[in-house]
Amino acid sequence: YYQYKTTIWLVSAMVLLLVVVNLALLVNVMKRKRAETALLMSEERYRAVVEDTPVLICRFLPDCKITYVNAAYCKYFGTSAEALVGSSFLTLIPEPDQQTVMANISSLTAADPTQTHEHPVIAADGKTRWQRWTNRGIFDGNGKVVAYQSIGEDITEQKEMEQRLRQAEKMEAIGHLAGGIAHDFNNQLGGVYGYADLLETHLKDEKLRSYATNILVSAGRAAELTGQLLAFSRKGKHLSVPVNIHNAIEEVIAILEHSIDKRIQIERDLQATPPTTIGDPSQLQNALLNIALNARDAMRTGGQLLFATEVKELTQTYCDALPHSIPSGRYLSVIVTDSGCGMDEETQQRMFEPFFTTKETGKGTGMGLASVYGTIRNHKGAIAVESALGQGTTCRIYLPLTDEAPAEDSAEARKAAVTGTSRILIVDDEEVARRIATDMLVELGYDVRTCANGREAVSLYQTSWQEIDLVILDMVMPELNGRDTFEAMLKINPHVRAILSSGYSIDGEAQAILDRGVKTFVGKPFSQAELSKAVAQVLRG
Repeated sequence: YYQYKTTIWLVSAMVLLLVVVNLALLVNVMKRKRAETALLMSEERYRAVVEDTPVLICRFLPDCKITYVNAAYCKYFGTSAEALVGSSFLTLIPEPDQQTVMANISSLTAADPTQTHEHPVIAADGKTRWQRWTNRGIFDGNGKVVAYQSIGEDITEQKEMEQRLRQAEKMEAIGHLAGGIAHDFNNQLGGVYGYADLLETHLKDEKLRSYATNILVSAGRAAELTGQLLAFSRKGKHLSVPVNIHNAIEEVIAILEHSIDKRIQIERDLQATPPTTIGDPSQLQNALLNIALNARDAMRTGGQLLFATEVKELTQTYCDALPHSIPSGRYLSVIVTDSGCGMDEETQQRMFEPFFTTKETGKGTGMGLASVYGTIRNHKGAIAVESALGQGTTCRIYLPLTDEAPAEDSAEARKAAVTGTSRILIVDDEEVARRIATDMLVELGYDVRTCANGREAVSLYQTSWQEIDLVILDMVMPELNGRDTFEAMLKINPHVRAILSSGYSIDGEAQAILDRGVKTFVGKPFSQAELSKAVAQVLRG
């Protein structure tokens, strides 16, 4: 009995031990399964993050052979992972940049394992785009590199924006320089042009008179060049009045019809309603003419030149994408399209720079499109150019739209100078400008007094305003400028009659002075007939 009982106990203990051991094994298996499941889930989450991320991820060996790429990388370059793995990533980089990229990657060390650099790549559409890459080296225990991992993001739009900003800053700097030179030169040119005009009028000897005429022609061309420089520097806009762009286009076409190759067909598609903007009529007409003349020169064997207009509602996104951002809203769009030889990318980048030209020596000053650039910018507009070699060029101009109707201009230019006996005060800080204006008017019978600055002029006007019939004011002067001088004279005599004379304006400042009561504007340099006509018109009311 005792032997049987002992046997039963031993068997039970063994069974219990087996149960405990099996339970322990089962627990370990369950733990291992949970760990494997957690690891699998972690890997899946990591893979999902890597595959779904919009950034580009690439792993490659020191010989540049790719070992892994994510889905974004494949999509960006327009191919599959199977096609990329095993190939060199350098084939996706333009050849001139490959050595620079390799030099940057080779500089990674175990002490400094990461770096960031930018370089162009060839995207899926075949176009060159820019990427910013963060590279990390993977090293063994001895500090030897065994692989690399790169993470990239597209920065093409940022690069383009930086390029536009640099171009705008460069053009602004050139504009300041050009404006300063042109302003000073214009004042000196006024004496040359004015005295040549007086000589031509008085010389009886035909040979000597022809000399004076040649001086006038040369000075006139110089004046046109300084006018273009001032337009580029955004200091040539004198007026801010409603302008009918359709009328300006028709005037440009009338000019072209007398100078354009008969094989060039001019077409119109003028749809804008209303076709008006605010600005200087002559400046805008000159801008359109310069564009048209460049289009003409691009069509040596004939072609089509199209002038089109429309009213466009521009979104802020579209405005920000223009070479020079403008506020969103309704704009008058002017399109000038030619079927000429077109331009390459480098020419398009520089086409608005002063004195840049692709024409033969002596065939152009390189200021035509520069003045267009300044004029459109000064009228709070933007200009964009689309062109390709052999495919012609399209210029799109956007100008602020206005519903205000332009006034009719019935004034006719007079060639003959107008005499008079009135008393005139000339206020100008440039001695040569005072002298030529004085000589012109004294010869016509006027009684002239002069002042070298605005403060001196106000002091004289305070004591002698009843003896002064007309004031001719320069706009840019030290101490008191033309506007401040006129405002001070208004307080002395609310009925003061004044003419504004200047070589340039800043953001429509001339128009602001005219709006305060100045009667008219005379641009420098001027002829005796132009000056006397303005004087006579104001004195006669």
